[in-house]
Amino acid sequence: MQISRMASKIIFVALYIIYLSSELRPVNPETLIRAGYWSVGSKITSSDINSALFTHLICSYAVIDSTSYRIAFSQPSDETLFSTFTQTVRQKNPSVTTLLSIGNAVTNYSDFASMVSNPSYRKSFIDSSIKIARLYGFQGLDLNWAPNNSSDMFNMGVLKQYGPNVDVMYNATYCTIGTSWIGFDDVEAIRAKVSYAKEKGQLGYYVRQVADDNDWVLSQAAGTQ
Repeated sequence: MQISRMASKIIFVALYIIYLSSELRPVNPETLIRAGYWSVGSKITSSDINSALFTHLICSYAVIDSTSYRIAFSQPSDETLFSTFTQTVRQKNPSVTTLLSIGNAVTNYSDFASMVSNPSYRKSFIDSSIKIARLYGFQGLDLNWAPNNSSDMFNMGVLKQYGPNVDVMYNATYCTIGTSWIGFDDVEAIRAKVSYAKEKGQLGYYVRQVADDNDWVLSQAAGTQ
């Protein structure tokens, strides 16, 4: 579990959370965002998620087609899992906000870099991502990509200008050491992290993989903090 906007001198990865309607922006500063990632192909199904423990659930990861620069799926069967995600998790929590995550290691870096650098490619990506997200009931997009030079970072900023009725909500950061995630979380550690996030006025936290939270012990601890 990572606290949103955690500072690190190791490496920063920008997560752009984009809401498809300005009406969906959290306006109550006292409402802590409790977000979690679920990956297609995870060891648990979307119906196994205890969505009552979260305010936001992020379904990952869609990819970019290297020819059309539209949203695509790694496997044909994945689209069914994405298409039913929102409906499934809302059976236990009708108010949960769902987001479609695009990128991460499943997307070739050069495909993302080419897309953000070319206006026509950006338009194809933007139009298709919004269309797919709305078609499958997602209320926002999570762009999970780490630009590694100033040019790509600038172009990523251009991409954030999504147009009418689309609102870029916030950035979050997390850290890695090389290609490895290093950490240990038990109930006491989770409570300390959530308490720290509240004390520092952070927007909330996210769980890197909800499937790794056995019996939802850690998420329950975070929710009661």
